[in-house]
Amino acid sequence: EGRRPLAAQSIYTGAGLERIAMFGQGLESVFETDILRSIITHVEKISKKTYGGELAPAFHVVADHLRALCFAIADGAQPSNVERGYVLRKILRRAVRYGRLLDLTKPFLSQLVPTLVDQMGQAYPELIDAKARTEEILHLEEESFLRTLQRGGNILSSIIEKAESGSKHISGADAFKLKDTYGFPIEEILLLAKDHHLDVNLDAYEMLETEAREKSKKAHKKVSQQAEESAYVDFVQKHGPCAFVGFETCQADSTIIGIVK
Repeated sequence: EGRRPLAAQSIYTGAGLERIAMFGQGLESVFETDILRSIITHVEKISKKTYGGELAPAFHVVADHLRALCFAIADGAQPSNVERGYVLRKILRRAVRYGRLLDLTKPFLSQLVPTLVDQMGQAYPELIDAKARTEEILHLEEESFLRTLQRGGNILSSIIEKAESGSKHISGADAFKLKDTYGFPIEEILLLAKDHHLDVNLDAYEMLETEAREKSKKAHKKVSQQAEESAYVDFVQKHGPCAFVGFETCQADSTIIGIVK
């Protein structure tokens, strides 16, 4: 009761501009629409690989993730180890991993930024304003991740070979060593394991991760407590102790000369 037919009856598909453009232009995929295809063409140029076949997913990931990174950085986010920054770091590292499937073993993402800015900068001028900063952030992040991959490369290869020739899974201890000693994020380890058709013992990994976290908390607390005690002792030696006058009076004037946190 109270309902009436809409003047224009339609279905909301949630298709988005790219899918509408794809259908309208008779294309097979959103990655063939002009914006993403222009990035893919640039990736073809720098990788000297041809888009299509088994390599197509790698091109898709790089193009899509580059666009996400550029818009997020233009909006003020940047890769880090916490919250939204951690999501960005994961997106960037995934793009780098798929770039390696195209033999892109040196920082390459920053080279693709001008292509996206040329395509979308007029509609989104913040991309133009953030272009130099975006290129710098992507380059530094990618360099850092490639150093991580190189540092743990040999140990990673031996862990994968051991798992492939034996139990077909990476132990929690090995996964934790890769993360704790060589800086491999667990998401990265899971992706690498999937690529080699291996499982990861996550229960054992999480137990070791929890133990390490608790040890770190205790160590931090001890250092903080020692620092507080040391600061207090130094202060008292320099200024003398406070004089308590509460036995003689219920009220007194005094001056605060320091707060030890």
